[in-house]
Amino acid sequence: MAIIDRTGAEVLIPEEKSREILQSVPESSIAMRLMRRLPNMSSKTRSIPVLGSLPMAYFVDGDTGFKKTTSMAWENVRLYAEEIACIVPIPENVLDDSEYDIWANVKPRIDEGIGAAWDKAVFFGENKPANFPAGIVNGAIAAGNYLLHVNGASLYQELLGENGLAALIEEDGYVPSAYVGAIKMRSMLRGAVDNNGLPIFGRAAYRDGVQGKGSYELDGAEAMFPKSEIMDPEEVLLLGGEWNQAVWAIRTDISTKLLTEAVIQDPSTKEIVYNLAQQDMVALRVTFRAGWALPNPINRVNPTAETRYPFAVLRPSSLTAIESAQYSVTAPAKNGTPQATHDGGTGYTAAIAWSPADGTFGASKVYTATVTLTAADGYAFANNFSAADIVGLPATTGDGHTAQTVNVVNNGDTVVITVKYVATGA
Repeated sequence: MAIIDRTGAEVLIPEEKSREILQSVPESSIAMRLMRRLPNMSSKTRSIPVLGSLPMAYFVDGDTGFKKTTSMAWENVRLYAEEIACIVPIPENVLDDSEYDIWANVKPRIDEGIGAAWDKAVFFGENKPANFPAGIVNGAIAAGNYLLHVNGASLYQELLGENGLAALIEEDGYVPSAYVGAIKMRSMLRGAVDNNGLPIFGRAAYRDGVQGKGSYELDGAEAMFPKSEIMDPEEVLLLGGEWNQAVWAIRTDISTKLLTEAVIQDPSTKEIVYNLAQQDMVALRVTFRAGWALPNPINRVNPTAETRYPFAVLRPSSLTAIESAQYSVTAPAKNGTPQATHDGGTGYTAAIAWSPADGTFGASKVYTATVTLTAADGYAFANNFSAADIVGLPATTGDGHTAQTVNVVNNGDTVVITVKYVATGA
């Protein structure tokens, strides 16, 4: 049962066809098109020095003060070249009887297969080699860079609002350069309108001074929607980030071979599926080796490695958005009894606490009420939910105002309203 080895193989695929694979695979992969490509690797591994700590500068105390020292440090991030491969067996009779170019029909599908395998590994860590990173989506979720899409919420606010998807990336010191979404996201963008019923998201007629095909844009960054199974809308609706922070490189020994005297085994059972020589078959084997990494160097916007990440994800959910709420608290008055409960509303419950926790309001004393609104099952507060969406908050200025400060914090599942009232009467 002889096989064709590396040195004895007869390479029947023309060299120019082999080069076409190198050129077309990156076009078939969304990740490769967006990530920054490094020079080809000359061995299995490559080290990239990444900034790990930043130098600090200090003011000098007076004319003769001592100047302080500082330092920088670098860490190594490694790229590992791993192999993607496939074998396409074809009976020789099929080749003999074919009236068209088999290679021309097989090659694009191979390109797509390699690109899809790469994207699944890079985006989600699916079937990834042990040396590859966990995946961009997994890394974003681990860093807390994700939002849940809430039914009925403003899609514009979820993506581009103050607390939206783009803001998660920017708060880590990066600027979104492109987005990759599930096909379902296209219709969601088309259906997003402003208060006048006009579409919020348009298409770019020009890109880099050249008339384009009307691609989708989010705040000037291209939004891409691969027509494949790569982006599962049940897992991720949209992935955005500063893509040049992720790097990849090709290993040089990429090959195509036409096997004529080999056997092909089932990887699980090790049983022989095809014996090419005995069954008058040939098989086209294509191998592709490449590696990728996400260095994520330290920056001054977010120096914390655990929460700093150049990507963020919008994830699907079955939640319904809470767009408004009611604040109903009786202001403190001397000798009065602090309000013990607070009514909830559609989709949320409410609780109230006082500081100081006196049984009766004292004289000339400042009290703070903290009202916590908690979303019920199946609900979540909209990402842009703020004080403007709460009815009944006390005034902090003007005649008869009852509060010194009002603060509202939206945590998604909860909204915390903190009201510091003016002092009670003497």
